[in-house]
Amino acid sequence: MFAVIYRWRTHPGKEDLLVEGWHRVTVAIHRECGSYGSRLHQADDGTWVAYARWPDAETRERCDVPDSEGEAMMREAIAEYFPETRLRIVDDLLAEPEAARPAAGGHDGVGTA
Repeated sequence: MFAVIYRWRTHPGKEDLLVEGWHRVTVAIHRECGSYGSRLHQADDGTWVAYARWPDAETRERCDVPDSEGEAMMREAIAEYFPETRLRIVDDLLAEPEAARPAAGGHDGVGTA
């Protein structure tokens, strides 16, 4: 399996726009491109970090973002893009019970990846 870590800094007051845009884009990519979904985090330093999993790098490379409105929302919210980190998963012991997952702003969808 393959994973990518994305990291951004938002414009002040645009955090909700990033979250909504990220959610829309992630749901569309999962549905249209076959990703395994993603998780969005806010770091202690105020940056935003998303961890996305894919079957392989080739599947990710073939994917065009299928939600242009969600992508535009993200672009408007993001003040600074940091280089992405590409990862090859060597071992995976992440096993969270369903009840431990936060309700991401009341969204339904991919949030279980």
